[in-house]
Amino acid sequence: MGQSKYYAEFKYGTGADRHTYQIYKDKLTYGAAKAYATSLTGDQTKSYLVSPGSSAENDAVYNKTTEFITPGPDANYVWTGGDYDGANWKYYYNGSTIDDGGANYTNWNQLAYDAWFLTQDAAQKYMAMGLQYDAVTGKEWYPKQDSSYHYVVETVNGYEKQYKDINTIGYGRSKDIISDYSTSAYKDGVRINASELTNFDHYTDWTFKAARNKKKLKKFAKRDLDFVYYQKKGDLYYNENGSSKGWGSGGAFARFDDEPRLTSDQLSVYAYLGEVV
Repeated sequence: MGQSKYYAEFKYGTGADRHTYQIYKDKLTYGAAKAYATSLTGDQTKSYLVSPGSSAENDAVYNKTTEFITPGPDANYVWTGGDYDGANWKYYYNGSTIDDGGANYTNWNQLAYDAWFLTQDAAQKYMAMGLQYDAVTGKEWYPKQDSSYHYVVETVNGYEKQYKDINTIGYGRSKDIISDYSTSAYKDGVRINASELTNFDHYTDWTFKAARNKKKLKKFAKRDLDFVYYQKKGDLYYNENGSSKGWGSGGAFARFDDEPRLTSDQLSVYAYLGEVV
């Protein structure tokens, strides 16, 4: 079903090589980030920590990541899919080598790689991309010990989740009328593009409640909730002003003609960052 994490998404490539990339602001250890990436499809060769194979792809990942995550002292690396197996640096999803000076594309920070090479520190066996901050050079790769960093997931074309995307453009003036939603047709639920919503600046998560009646709807409008669903009318609301009275500049932005039952497990919230060809 849906994802409880707030994330950003962009697409890169063309044809069969057009992949989907999801950027996450929460921080996980390398193993936890790898496991989460795999969980999106159940197959680590179809969804995996981002593994750039060219300068253009590496640039796209860096540029879109820093569009969503502002580099700083607590945001200076993102996990990628490279790790050291005791003999070579490799991408775990397909086993291709990424040692410095090898035949495949690499973008190691030379000072960091050379320092690792001299010591062969067994703890520094995971690869992270630097975000431009202080002494960390943007776009370049660093050998790192296990720690908690942001992460980017890459999904192969044809294995993306099946969402019913809600159009939020023009919200507040009109509603996206949804007449074809069902959990059988869209097994991963409903997805909201929060990049169009005023003042939606959540870091990693979001909140939702379903109102059974008008009294509950009014009550929830005064609570610090992001999204409220009024099943009697099939209306989905964005609460822009938190616990203040009313919806602020938000309000109902989508209507489900069939008035289905919606739960938080059926919702995903993301920011769409476009396509890079």
